[in-house]
Amino acid sequence: RDRFISVAISREPEPPAFRAPGTATDGPVDTIDGIGPTFAKRLGAAGIDTVSRLAGASPDSVAEAAGVSAARARAWIEQASTRGR
Repeated sequence: RDRFISVAISREPEPPAFRAPGTATDGPVDTIDGIGPTFAKRLGAAGIDTVSRLAGASPDSVAEAAGVSAARARAWIEQASTRGR
């Protein structure tokens, strides 16, 4: 009997993995609204190629690297920062 139970248990499917709302994996910067392939390439050239690196970057460095205004850079950084919460 124990043998059959252990076999049955080993064949049970794995439970689904759920993400808690508000959490995100660290993905590429082009997952941020407003960052397309061109801005992603510019940011990547400056070493800002992931969401976590974007969240930790200064608005001035993001603005300079992407060629956008500081206000737009701050908006991107805010988006990246809130994804980790």
